[in-house]
Amino acid sequence: MKNKAYGQTEKDAILIKDLVGFLRDFSVALKSRQTGNPAMSIALSELSKALQPHSDRYLQDVLSEFKTLCASDLPKKSRASTRLLDIDWTSLSLDDVENLLTENELPKKDLIDLGHIRFGISRSKLERQSKTMTLESIRTAAENEKTLHIIGEEAARSGLRRNT
Repeated sequence: MKNKAYGQTEKDAILIKDLVGFLRDFSVALKSRQTGNPAMSIALSELSKALQPHSDRYLQDVLSEFKTLCASDLPKKSRASTRLLDIDWTSLSLDDVENLLTENELPKKDLIDLGHIRFGISRSKLERQSKTMTLESIRTAAENEKTLHIIGEEAARSGLRRNT
């Protein structure tokens, strides 16, 4: 008999009970501290226990349900993943920049625009970097700007106190 959903005949399909037996045997083989992998042994044993209630089912059927279940648990793409084309990057305060970076999952193209337009980072440098490195470059530029602002304030205060 053919399992039409997977193009397998019944003799080719794997029953969970067969997989459970294999996992248990392999788990025992890996138990030895000298020649095996005890952590993997425990993991395989736990997996076989988790699969045991489904022993009379085919592996492909259980995997299909598992994939569907996992896919439904994934977060939906948020609105923040769409490009923010209407933002005037030059007018953003440092607090606004920090909020954008922490509260939104900005697409890399927006990050490149932000880094280039707001902080003057080379566009080609940002394009070559991974998204994580692009974020880090922007955060570093923002921190540098904060530092320069603090230095400027301190210099202004010191200048007011001078009597020369």
